[in-house]
Amino acid sequence: MRMGTLNKKSTLISKLGYEGTTMRVEYTDGAVYDYFKVPLSTFRCIVRAISPGESWLKLRSQYKYSEVKT
Repeated sequence: MRMGTLNKKSTLISKLGYEGTTMRVEYTDGAVYDYFKVPLSTFRCIVRAISPGESWLKLRSQYKYSEVKT
């Protein structure tokens, strides 16, 4: 999965990726999680948000997730 940095500064999220319906989030503390069945429209909203981290915090509890071991 390709990961991209956000154009906006976020204190929560350092990188985001999206493939199929899985969104990968790399947090600023280094933790990486895959969130499943995330609509592309949600991913786009997070990327475009004024505060991506704040927007994601409001939504992330809706999705099943798994920690990515590096």
